[in-house]
Amino acid sequence: MFQTSLLRVRVAKGKIFPLFVRPEGQDLELAQALIDTYSMMVGMKKGTLDSALKEIEEGRDYKLVRGLSVLIERGCRFEVRSQLEPFKARSVVFRLASGRYLQREEVLSEAASTLGVTVQALEESLWSDLEENLLLAEFNPIDPVALVKNYNLSLAQTLLFRSYSLEFSVSDHWKDVFRAIKWLGLMYTVRGEPNNLTVRVEGPLSLTKLTDKYGTSMAKLLEIIIRASKWEVKADVISSNKEHVYKFEISSDKEGRLMQSNAAFEDKLFDSDVEKKFYSDFASFNSGWNVKREPEPIVVGENVFIPDFSFEKYGHKVYLEIVGFWTPNYLANKAEKLKRVSGVDILVAVDEDLGGSPLKASELLYFKKRVPAEKVYLYLKGKEEALIEQTIQGKKISFTGGPVIELKELAEKNSLSIEALKKLLSQEAPINYVQVGDELVSQDYFDQLKSLVDQLDQKSFSQVDEVLKKNGISEVDAFLKKIGYTVIWHSLDPSEAVLQKGTRASAHLGRIY
Repeated sequence: MFQTSLLRVRVAKGKIFPLFVRPEGQDLELAQALIDTYSMMVGMKKGTLDSALKEIEEGRDYKLVRGLSVLIERGCRFEVRSQLEPFKARSVVFRLASGRYLQREEVLSEAASTLGVTVQALEESLWSDLEENLLLAEFNPIDPVALVKNYNLSLAQTLLFRSYSLEFSVSDHWKDVFRAIKWLGLMYTVRGEPNNLTVRVEGPLSLTKLTDKYGTSMAKLLEIIIRASKWEVKADVISSNKEHVYKFEISSDKEGRLMQSNAAFEDKLFDSDVEKKFYSDFASFNSGWNVKREPEPIVVGENVFIPDFSFEKYGHKVYLEIVGFWTPNYLANKAEKLKRVSGVDILVAVDEDLGGSPLKASELLYFKKRVPAEKVYLYLKGKEEALIEQTIQGKKISFTGGPVIELKELAEKNSLSIEALKKLLSQEAPINYVQVGDELVSQDYFDQLKSLVDQLDQKSFSQVDEVLKKNGISEVDAFLKKIGYTVIWHSLDPSEAVLQKGTRASAHLGRIY
């Protein structure tokens, strides 16, 4: 993409056609001539280079020559090369000349003496930071065919910068395309099947603010689209005077060989600080939900959602989509679609600073700067409780095993989660069993062990801990609390900890845990 002043198009019958160049014949020769010119000018001033380019422009479309040059210069490095720092040199000269009637040569001679350089070195340094005096220090050669194809892509991208909307379809790589749309924060709607989608993207001129940034994002999307085996792009482009709307159409069948994509997105864990902060905030809740970054896109009928996160527990998934740019109408349409989607649980978080006036809808979660992880956690907590209730409805627990049953094993035998099993046990306590932490202990065995602990002469914690574990009790603290004992710690050494009957203890005995 380059500045709109270099855009080359023709208009006919309500359509606008970019003046693409071909990777052959005179167009290819021009590209090669420009590449050779830059290659020969390494070490020379930009002003000299520009003069050479002016000569090439003669008899040709200057917009074409300058557009190709812009792309070539992206692989060049220009630098200031002088004995003195230009600003310092000018400061000294102007200071010595101020208020004095001296000839130019006298001022330069005195300034050179002050700076400890020759007059020639001073003159070469004075304006060495002006654009025409910069030196071409490095040139990375580019293949002329690649240059021509990159030019055509940039031409199409520049035209899209003035678009009101864009529609495209791709034959493959649709996941990559949608992830790019999401990564770029574009507003879109879609119809069709996953491998034959037609997507409408709102253009930069449909927004009331942030149009430059959005337009750049739109241009970057085109690089992703043309990576597909087959693609088609249609756009409504507004004229520079905003009095006309033209149809712009390109496809892989007609223009595919004329363009080349060099798009490469960095494979990083998070696309933004907003996502990174949310992930960190949510992790602090230790919710037990399995969180996945960038899960699969959801295609449901005419609706496509590109979630940023998925949360999974008990076989149920909840998706979170964090919306970038938006308008009230865009959110209204999304909220309406969410109502029609069945079997998919989606939360949509919307940054108030990236759109218009807020829209009230229960499916949307507004935020400023930071997605409220607590609200997402509470939503998931409610879902979890509902899932547990649904799981245990009409469920009866089948008890098998010895005097001590671990809840984990019992849950697996009854095809339940531990949380669901505990909920069921709280509603209907098992007959002849006592729940001790994450274990069930038969009443008879519980009474035997209680008696055994009561009869111990020295009730040190380490002694009791050893006895209970030998008898199959791993939840020692929970068991002692159940039979009315408190562990009193005098230090971090377990051998010094003792038991005391009851939940209260004298302060002088130490710290209670």
